Amino acid sequence: MIFEGEFFYGEHLRWNLWWPSPNYAGAFLATTLPLAWAIHTYLCKLIPKQWIISVLWLGVESAVCFYLCKTYSRGSLLAALIALTFYFIFDLHRTRQETRDGVNGCASTLGDPWRQLAIRIAILVVCLYVTGFNQRVAQTSLSDDPSVGNRWEFWQACTEMMVNSPWRGWGVGESGGAYMNWFQRVDRHEGFITPVNSFLHLGVEYGFPIFILALFVISLPLFEGTRLQLKAGNQHGRIIYLAASAALLAWIVANCFSSLWQDLRLWGMPALALGIISYGIVTEGQIRQSARTALLSLVGATTVATGLYGIGASLGRERKVVPTLTQQGTVLLTLNKKISDGSRVMARLDETVLGLFPGKEIRRWLTNTKSVLSVEVVPKSPPIAVDYSKFSHVLLFGRQAERAGLMSVPADIWLIHPQGKVPETADLSALTIKMILPEIDQKGDRFRWEKWARSHNVEIKNSPGCGNDIRAQWPMVMPEW
Repeated sequence: MIFEGEFFYGEHLRWNLWWPSPNYAGAFLATTLPLAWAIHTYLCKLIPKQWIISVLWLGVESAVCFYLCKTYSRGSLLAALIALTFYFIFDLHRTRQETRDGVNGCASTLGDPWRQLAIRIAILVVCLYVTGFNQRVAQTSLSDDPSVGNRWEFWQACTEMMVNSPWRGWGVGESGGAYMNWFQRVDRHEGFITPVNSFLHLGVEYGFPIFILALFVISLPLFEGTRLQLKAGNQHGRIIYLAASAALLAWIVANCFSSLWQDLRLWGMPALALGIISYGIVTEGQIRQSARTALLSLVGATTVATGLYGIGASLGRERKVVPTLTQQGTVLLTLNKKISDGSRVMARLDETVLGLFPGKEIRRWLTNTKSVLSVEVVPKSPPIAVDYSKFSHVLLFGRQAERAGLMSVPADIWLIHPQGKVPETADLSALTIKMILPEIDQKGDRFRWEKWARSHNVEIKNSPGCGNDIRAQWPMVMPEW
């Protein structure tokens, strides 16, 4: 049994319970708890005199809560608490309705919803203090935890990213890299792979249409299950429909704090809940009524998307440099201030010159220069040909300098810390080429490129420092045009 991984909260080992991370384990446990609550409700109704069985089952729930707390996953804990509140409210409604109808809805003392809520809160509080999880959810811990602040900044940027590429997103697997290159503050260096939020993850990488579709698909069965447990004629059916709805709600909340949708194994409990609700719609004759619920879900999803668009647009107005993903697959960086005139620059980047996230360095330069209006960054393999004629300057970093001999553009071409093979084009008289070389180069690139530059009358500027990485002198080494 694998309880241990390489995950820690302070000195506390976070259990991952066979899953890739403790957050996955916590989300799975949070979605299974409503099923445990439903089983306990059945036990209280069916065998009221055998109270010891109910107590033993509460012991099972206590074990699940203990495992949940040992994951130290705050998002999963919040999911469980919201699901418990949801379950309690509608279970209380069910019990009162059964009492009015003359049905013994609370056959056991332990079956009373208020007592069940009190017992489960007590179990959870004990588990929180026994495991030390209470320290992680304390207000001071949340305010001092950098992961909370970093995640909040990323989520805010996600709304901007969705606004700046609303229809097709930033590309599959590009959410973390796009954020760090184009939206993360230039003085921050925390790494991200995904937004740590399934819905924002889909919205950033695929655009608003997929974001709305995801919200619609996940909210429709939740609304249907809630309606079913209120309208179902079968008393036992109400309990299972309520448990399925609570499980879906826990799944939705947990996905707001982790990118869970990528692991198909985590879809087991939501799929079971969806199957239960679908079965109830058919057997209870609620198919026609589902059309109204579908409309409600679509309106709700669209409303959420509209709200996020408004937030993203508002945040974008405060950003110094606004990144936009163009139809050509390039990233256009524009200064968010009124400039009467300025240069339009095209750049092809190289990580060996500007670091792992070169877009961050281009933004740093753009905010410090006085003569550049915008920079359009071309990826290594653009989907379509790029029109260079609209630029006044072209910047080729590192190995991208090999492209200099292939260009025929009416622009100044700057080769910045060039690497690789020198262009073999015989006639470069039609091109205006300038070069920035490191003063000391241990790999020999400077010698080849300096020799080539002098043979073609290319202007050379030296940058102080050693090696191809220019960040120590960046952006001071760049001239004003």
